This record gives sequence, structure tokens and C-alpha cells, in this order.
Amino acid sequence: MAQLSTHPMDLVGLSGLQALTRGDARVRIGLVDGQVASQALTSMGANVQLLVRDDPQGSAASQTSAAAPDGHGTRIATLLIGGRYGLAPDCTLLVRPIFDERSGAADPPATAAQLAAGIRDCVGAGAQIINLSLEILGIQHGAGARLLLDALDHALASDVLVVAAAGNQRTIGGTALTRHPAVLGVAACGLDGRASDTTNLCRSIGERGLLAPGDIQIIDDDGSERCMTGTSIAAPFVTAAAALLCTLFPAMPMSKIRAALLGEVRPRRLVPPLLDAMLAYEILSRRTTNTMDENETSKRSSNGDGRIVAAGSTCGCQTCSTSAAGTTPTSPVYALGRVEVRFPTVALQKEYAQAVARGSLDGATDSRALNDTLARPENRYLVRQLCWVLNIEGLPTYILRPRESSDLDLLIAALRPTPRPNDIDVVIGIRGPLATPDLCNGLQVPIVLVDQIYSFDVDSLLSAIPKPADVPAEQFGPAAEELFHRIQQLADNAGALDEHRALNYLAVRYPAVYDQAAASFGRNQSLTAVETRASRLSGTRRILDVIFSFTGRVSDITEKFFVRVDVSEQFPFLVSKLAPYYDR
Repeated sequence: MAQLSTHPMDLVGLSGLQALTRGDARVRIGLVDGQVASQALTSMGANVQLLVRDDPQGSAASQTSAAAPDGHGTRIATLLIGGRYGLAPDCTLLVRPIFDERSGAADPPATAAQLAAGIRDCVGAGAQIINLSLEILGIQHGAGARLLLDALDHALASDVLVVAAAGNQRTIGGTALTRHPAVLGVAACGLDGRASDTTNLCRSIGERGLLAPGDIQIIDDDGSERCMTGTSIAAPFVTAAAALLCTLFPAMPMSKIRAALLGEVRPRRLVPPLLDAMLAYEILSRRTTNTMDENETSKRSSNGDGRIVAAGSTCGCQTCSTSAAGTTPTSPVYALGRVEVRFPTVALQKEYAQAVARGSLDGATDSRALNDTLARPENRYLVRQLCWVLNIEGLPTYILRPRESSDLDLLIAALRPTPRPNDIDVVIGIRGPLATPDLCNGLQVPIVLVDQIYSFDVDSLLSAIPKPADVPAEQFGPAAEELFHRIQQLADNAGALDEHRALNYLAVRYPAVYDQAAASFGRNQSLTAVETRASRLSGTRRILDVIFSFTGRVSDITEKFFVRVDVSEQFPFLVSKLAPYYDR
């Protein structure tokens, strides 16, 4: 089986999306292309269905079973769903061959009439996305062009996304295909994200299209490498992104998934922006969250037949149950814990033991052996397959998946050679769905796509905080450490709720709270409460007042101080500094 280098996937955010899902058999991708060696794909575990029609002209449609394993159609199909290394391997591929591959072109040609028939067949078979990695002849005029436009109108009315390769003729100018509103045109780029010299460009693709990798290396089973180039290779990246998003948001119309892929801001230019699958994921997550928030503004609402149901619940009908099941919970995470590594399979654990045996680790502790082994470049294949877990208060809380392969270094750095009880890892990312049992040896906790990890110990954190001049150093240290641990030990602080994210942010990024704690302890006061309330300044943004209460041990008088934190987005930030708080 051919292996795709991870670099193109990192470039367009597909690595992060694949960390959340590999697709679903209920998501159907139509492939209108050449013959496909379907038996080879099926043997890899791929879901393939052939849509073969009787062709009186003797086209490729009747020759699918004899397809060459390295033909154009087979290469595109393998890139899309080819087993372990496919872009959307668990989706179903509907194959509709329409042309003869003997031309050897990078984007093989087909007539507009053949393409129209293929599109209609895919729509009729239930495809949500159709991939067109081919060149169309006679598209501008004639009866074939009218048939094609009618087929595209049918796809648009059926809410089917058509992803089409722009072509490799180095031309500037669009066609009736790329100008149609049902079509998302794809131009090719290199690994630097810049449009390739050979890709076609036009205003319609610049305004309603995307760039995707069109120059990739494929590693075959024998270790040899071969290059695949052209916009026909770029189109499957966009198709796969749409399919994975459709899996994660099954109730979302394809028109909204298309809009998320295109982004929220579209400048008018000839060269389209680079595909960013994770940005599309975050856009759809926000839309899902906003819809849920709107539904919860009313505590009770009518279900349409006179009965009253609580907001956020379902009436029990199949439609409501399906919609509720299709919602993927997502939210920012700002968590404090300890990163550990687990072996998802026995085979991987045995492979790790062999890697340790190859190193010179005489006298090393288990922790140092783990750190040294995983830090070696030749063992990076192990690092990619390990299960990384964040423990909070001793409980496994999240499975961590980096957005890009380069972020694995952050996880390795969190495995200290000499771990200590006061070690802390701050994980910032986006929470995704619940992990499947096979992902981490039966552990079922939410997955977090990691954007940043800070690793330190509590002593280093506290020593880095500027000491207030009016508080003795021997008094400041214990006071600051107690406050830090109190924040950690708040009930169910998993760093996912807004109030917990605000507190965790203050604990590691705002030293003034430690100064105040030390000063209050010096006045013989106890820390009696840490609470959060929605700020009166909240409007379109989510702003919290974090309130610290200190009560005199003798006088029993409570003094309160507060700080405002904006938690509207993934990275919290300070709105106003620490100040006295007065109850209203």
C-alpha cells in the first residue's frame, strides 16, 4: 500500500482533521474519473461501490474490472480512501468511470456529455461530494455543454458539492464548469503554499476556489518514492476535507460546509487562498455552538403541536433524535495537568521495547529511557502512534493529538527525564469528540487538538514571579503555592468551562493574584472563596469577573478582589487588572 507523506496534510490542516475522524461509510464521495481497480481497494478495507452503465460507444465505463492498478482513476481513488493512508479512508467511494486512460494526460480528458451523465449518476446514488480530477472537452458550447450545466444545476439543487480540478495548461481564464455555483474549483500549489507554475487560474476560482497540494511524494511498500503532480491530485485534498467535515457535522447542509471551507473573508483576487481544513472545522463548531446557545435562551419552547418541551431537549421524534445525535461537542481547552504516554496496542509496546534495547541506556531510569528513546529522530514513527494523555488530578481527562507533526516535540518535552510531583503541563487546544475504544486501548475520553503546551514545575513558576517589596520572600512562596493548588483543586476543573479556563489562565499568566494572596495572608486573612461571574461588560464577547475572597481570621470580615478575563476565544486575555470588588 502506498504511503502519503504527512507534509501536504499538515499544510492544509488535514492532519488535525484526521485526528478527529477518518470518515464514515454513510458519507459518500462520487468519483467521476477513469477505471478503478476496485478489488485492490476493497482488499485494503476500503468501501467502494461501482456505478457502471451500459455504454454503446464502448467507453471505459464497461472496463472497470480490468483497470490498471496504477491508472489515473485508481491513483485518485487510492489517494481518497486507500486504506490506512487515504485522506478519508472510512468514507464510501462511488466510482463512475467515463473515459479511456490511454491518453496518459495528467488530467485525462472527457466530453461534457459524459461528465454530465456521471454527475447525475453520482447524485442519484446519494453522493454528498463529487470529485472531478479530469479535463473536459467541448465544455463551452454545444449540446454537451447544455447537458453539463443542467447536471450541475441538479447537483446544486440536491445540495451536492462538486470539487473540480482547475487544469494544468498554465492558462488564465475560467470555464462554464468553474463558474458554476455548484463547483468549488481547486488550483495546485507546492509545499510552500504558493500556486504552481502550471496550474490554471481564473477569477471564479480566485473568489470561490481553493489551493491544495499538487506536488506530493508517495512511498510504496518497497520503499521507493514516486511523485504525483497536477490539479487532479490537489482536488482530492478538498474533497476529503469536505467528507471529514460532513462526518463530524452530519446535520450540517453541504452548502454551509462549502462556505466554511471557503472561509469567512474572501478577498477579490486571481489566486485562491490555501485550503485550511481546521479553520473550516472551527467555523462550523462556532456555528453549532451559536445555534445551541440560541436554543437555550428560552427555557421552554413549543414543539409545534401544542406540547411544551424544555429548550435543548428533543420531543422524541426521529428527526429530533437524529439532529441531537449529530451534534459534535467542541470547545476551547485551557487545562493544567500532567502529560503521560500510553501504548494503544501490545505490538507497539513490544516495538518500543526493541527501540530501547537498541540504545545505550545502561543505568537509566524508566522515565529517562522513555524520554531519550522518543527524542531520537529515528524513533519518530513510535511517537506518531503513541497515545498521549493529559491527567488532571490523577485522572485521565483528555487524549492529546497535535495539529501538525512538528508539534510532537512539545509532547516529547512534556515527558521529563526526572519527573517530580510539582511538574505541570498547560495544554491549550480545541476539544473534539469522544475517542473510540480502539484509539487508546479502551480509554474513552474527549480528544483535544493541541495548539500549545507549556511544561514547567511549580517551583520554577513561583520563582519567576516578581516578589512584592512589602512581602517577605519566605512568606510569599508558601502563599503563592497554596493559591496555585487551590485553583487546581477546584471541583471538576478540566479547563473546558469558561470559568475554569479563566482561572487557569490567571494561575499561569497573571502574577498579581499571587501578590494579593501573599499580602492578605500577611494581614492574617484566609482565602475563603474563588468564584466567577458573568461581567456586566459582557456584550458580544464573553467576559468573566474572577473574584477572590479573603476573610480575617480574627475579625471575620471578608475582603474581595476581582479581575476581568475575556474568554470569548481559544486564548483568554486580561480585560482589567486586579481591583477591590464590592457586592451590588
